[in-house]
Amino acid sequence: MGDALEELLRESGGETPSLPVVAGRAGVSPSTVYRRWGDAASLVAEVAAQRLDPARPLPDTGSLEEDLALWASEVWDHWRRPAKTAMLRAAAAVSEGTPNSCLRDRRAEAGAIISRTLGAASFDPTPDQVVDHVIAPMIYRLVFETATADGSVPRQLVRECMALAASEAGRT
Repeated sequence: MGDALEELLRESGGETPSLPVVAGRAGVSPSTVYRRWGDAASLVAEVAAQRLDPARPLPDTGSLEEDLALWASEVWDHWRRPAKTAMLRAAAAVSEGTPNSCLRDRRAEAGAIISRTLGAASFDPTPDQVVDHVIAPMIYRLVFETATADGSVPRQLVRECMALAASEAGRT
């Protein structure tokens, strides 16, 4: 299903195909797809989440900033592929403002990285700060500013997030 959905998204420029169209491409019965996912939004969200395995090992260099930069670069490289960018567009279009497993997984990964080095510095960003100041701008750039999106973006966003966390820690 995932491969069929990605192919169709790539071919359509990110427009979410109907479940019968995905079923046809995958060579299965539409009723099978409807029983399993119910609607296109559920299928897109699940496929998007599966494509970046949340069980994969996360960077562990001993440096929070370096771990976050390596992790953000991995996520960036994954989402930067045209089919994955199309998946981001489609997932955003069908989300209706509800968080999906892809976002929950990225927040959990940020939390896991932060918790390993918690307290090693005089400041640590929160998982929400990482999502708001690293992940969200990466998605925005990939979806809306693809031409200006280069490989330096994740590391720069992590530096800015760390500086923000340090600045906020200095105010308390």
